[in-house]
Amino acid sequence: MNKKEKPAAEGPRAGENVDGCPQNMPSPAICQDNIPQEIIARSQWVNWQAEPKDNGKINKIPICSRTGAGASHSNEKTWSSSQDALSRYNKGKVSGIGFVFTENDPYCGIDLDKCRNPKTGFIELWAQKEKENFQSYTEISPSGTGLHIIVKGQLPEGGRKKGQIEIYDQLRFFTVTGNRLESTPHDIRPAQNAIDALLLKYFKKEKAAQALRPFSLPQVTESDAELIQKAINAGNGHKFNLLFKGQWQEAGYPSQSEADQAFCNQLAFWFAKDAGRMDVIFRGSRLMRPKWDRKHFGDGRTYGQATIETAISNCHEIYTGTWTPQQVGQPPNPPDVAQKTAEHLASLSPFEYEQQRVAMAKKLNVRIGTLDAEVEKLQKTNSPDKAKSLVEELEPWPEPVVGGELLDTIYKVVLDYVIMPAGSAVAFSLWTLLTYSYNAFRILPVLELKSPEKRCGKTRLLEVLSALAHRAFPSCNLTSATVYRVIEKCQPCFLIDEADTFLPNNDELRGVLNSGHTVKNAFVIRCNSETNEPERFSTWCPKAIALIGKLPSTLDDRAIVISLKRKLPTETVKRLGLDFDDECLDLRRKCKRWAIDNLDRLKAAVPQLPPIDNDRALDNWGPLVAIADLASDGWGKSAREFMKENEAGKEDDSARVMLIQDIQSVFNDRKCESLWTQNLIEALVAMEDRPWAEWKIDHGRNGR
Repeated sequence: MNKKEKPAAEGPRAGENVDGCPQNMPSPAICQDNIPQEIIARSQWVNWQAEPKDNGKINKIPICSRTGAGASHSNEKTWSSSQDALSRYNKGKVSGIGFVFTENDPYCGIDLDKCRNPKTGFIELWAQKEKENFQSYTEISPSGTGLHIIVKGQLPEGGRKKGQIEIYDQLRFFTVTGNRLESTPHDIRPAQNAIDALLLKYFKKEKAAQALRPFSLPQVTESDAELIQKAINAGNGHKFNLLFKGQWQEAGYPSQSEADQAFCNQLAFWFAKDAGRMDVIFRGSRLMRPKWDRKHFGDGRTYGQATIETAISNCHEIYTGTWTPQQVGQPPNPPDVAQKTAEHLASLSPFEYEQQRVAMAKKLNVRIGTLDAEVEKLQKTNSPDKAKSLVEELEPWPEPVVGGELLDTIYKVVLDYVIMPAGSAVAFSLWTLLTYSYNAFRILPVLELKSPEKRCGKTRLLEVLSALAHRAFPSCNLTSATVYRVIEKCQPCFLIDEADTFLPNNDELRGVLNSGHTVKNAFVIRCNSETNEPERFSTWCPKAIALIGKLPSTLDDRAIVISLKRKLPTETVKRLGLDFDDECLDLRRKCKRWAIDNLDRLKAAVPQLPPIDNDRALDNWGPLVAIADLASDGWGKSAREFMKENEAGKEDDSARVMLIQDIQSVFNDRKCESLWTQNLIEALVAMEDRPWAEWKIDHGRNGR
């Protein structure tokens, strides 16, 4: 059922209280500049007037902005432009403005009621999670106690209200304040998957996107698992299998959209043009992506619906249940369907298996526990070398994660085990989360852990990082070949200790590490000794390097620096146990889930950075500040504060080191052990690529 076909929504009518406003609620200040332009441009606006009810709550009575008479959510003649609504509001004649959801627009509104403390701004965790799920324009309600989220999507029928949650896409109006919640997008974004998830969670309804147009066609009796296996065993089954696994490039398609259509064409044949079953199978494949549920057409159809309908219209032959593998030259005894299905499930990632296990157990008519045991046995049989894997293969956390809370936890963990300044712990926490999301950025800074002497906690900090970072790979005394071959094989997070013992005099290794700073240049070329052909190896991965002293200047310039010192006798930390890695497993899983959910937003982020006269430093800090901004306003502020502090100290330190190095070069060039001060100053000033000529130096010093 599309948006136009829905019956009138149940629940409170427009004009009734939506967010539980107190009776003495003042008219909200409206921040017009924050309201998304795409709804500002629509003539679907009304004003509203607050009227108290007997129970102390507020009725919001819709008012026509042009005439001042009553308005209706079902009568477009009573709606006006945003300019008219704002004009009447600014004259003080009404309490606020509102936007009407209609069957002809793509918008849906979610009201999270009584979830925010208007004095402190604290938002209850359940509402935080829903806000994170939708990732769209969100504003604070007129009372200050609720949140209004506007997204693009549709409901299968009518509206929904349960407890503190309401969701509507027509026959309602939302009060609009423009008081955008910080850290949420400025624009309205598609969120059909999030709508479906909310309906399933709170209202127990089937996904709207799965309510595809039914077709009266012959139906086959085999289960989905049986048909999938028959498709894989068919003459062109190799291509079907590749598409089902999401390997569309290997299947020979120049774009994923063409692969989507090709896969649906095959599904139309095997599933007898049954749109519902085709949709379920596509969602279970690795071709599934958010685009499937996005509206792409003026009639409200999603990309997935249109793709399936095209496949059905172009399908002139269907499988009717009489085909057998022998007819196309396959082996006469096809393998057991249940066994093959279990083998397929065993090949999936844990996250993908979790999504399919219940449905597949039902299709195979077995208990979920039986299926779990069989899949686990096959995974152990098929992966004898899994224990030898160089890095951890991590399953994401099953629920959405709040970024600010995640960083708070990492911050506390590191300060529990290592003595370091609070600002350094901020940088450490952000860089840890960067190890999960670095593919969203152009620049990947090194994490430099330095100290002036031994026993300052560098190795311990690397141990903590090993338990928190994604695909951690602790190591020391590396060669350049080891680095680029390991990166090419498993994209680890290199944790390099005692670099002062092997890195300073290793130009080749420094070059390899330097190359991994920018994604476009993150590779090295080596000649294959057997074929004499050039081969390209990636150097793009996170790298944390611990050493006494500091990194060579080219690496130091590409690094976020954390300086450590020995703890005082009065300072104490927790002891690291053998199970520390296991204790941090859930935290690593949450980091991975947060990164997966926010990768697109991080790719689009352009954070405002403090004015620093160092382009390389701005490049280095950009990813960390982008992560901080997305996590919370507090983290964004902390990241910028430490950035300014860290780079200021680094600049002063660089100047001192440069001066000492240049003095040493003057002595080396002149091959002497002593110089008059005036001669030394003259030599320094003569260096054209150095700042010494601009410094306030007395060129006529008397040599003392």
